[in-house]
Amino acid sequence: MNEELSGRPVSRRGFVCSTAAAISGFVFLPDRPESLKLAVVTPANRDRTSAHLLDGVRLGLSEAQRAASLFGRESMNLASRDEAQVLIASVGPEACRSIAEQCDREKKILIDCGSRANALRREVCSRFVFHVEASEAMYADAQKQAPGRSVTLWTASLEKYGASQLNDRFRSAAGYPMDSLAWTGWLAVKIVWESYLRLSSSDTSMIAQRIASGEFDGHKGAQLSFRAWDHQLRQPLYSVQAADPHDLPREIPDAAEARGTTRELLDTLGDSARETECRMASQR
Repeated sequence: MNEELSGRPVSRRGFVCSTAAAISGFVFLPDRPESLKLAVVTPANRDRTSAHLLDGVRLGLSEAQRAASLFGRESMNLASRDEAQVLIASVGPEACRSIAEQCDREKKILIDCGSRANALRREVCSRFVFHVEASEAMYADAQKQAPGRSVTLWTASLEKYGASQLNDRFRSAAGYPMDSLAWTGWLAVKIVWESYLRLSSSDTSMIAQRIASGEFDGHKGAQLSFRAWDHQLRQPLYSVQAADPHDLPREIPDAAEARGTTRELLDTLGDSARETECRMASQR
């Protein structure tokens, strides 16, 4: 097991990894909840992308630690995968499917940060499984709007809506620019932390319900939320031209072209409620 995931405090760049995720804005603070245990799951071969996810998680952890101290609250604790009630994972489709099915059986929360597979959204349906990584269908719809350009979740050149400050915080902590996987790790713990903090219980069914109904600030302008039919995070993507350092990222879909609500605009990427085969257990 990776040392970072063992539940023991790990010192890195002056921060002891013992808590999780950031909170923004004012929230109602109920009685101190029970401790919630979290683990990060990455491939055994620990490649560069795994390190980027972990650095994103660490930033969320450090921000949560400060927030918990400010509000006099207890934060989440790192634990082993078996002990954890929440798993943040960046693994391949088959491994993600196995983890998702396990989480559904054991009522653990899974935040998928690495797999784009449509099948995970269409076939593996659970009220405990949430996808922060965009689906293949979302990327395909975005590439149609940006021919000849790459499509990504995040880029270090973003500046609006607090993105510049987030990028600066990450670069200062990790020593390199924030990329999509680092952003998903940061946002995953932020989503869980904010949902957990608003409850007086560490019951995962209640936390999952709060995640499913909540809105979250990912510094993308629009409030981000999960689709009820497949728990895919609705969010804008960005097209970039890596060969041109002066090229600015373009938001997809373009909010300036919205003809309805923000949610309706964001739902033009990927599977719609009419198209999906997935239904949450509560909807069956």
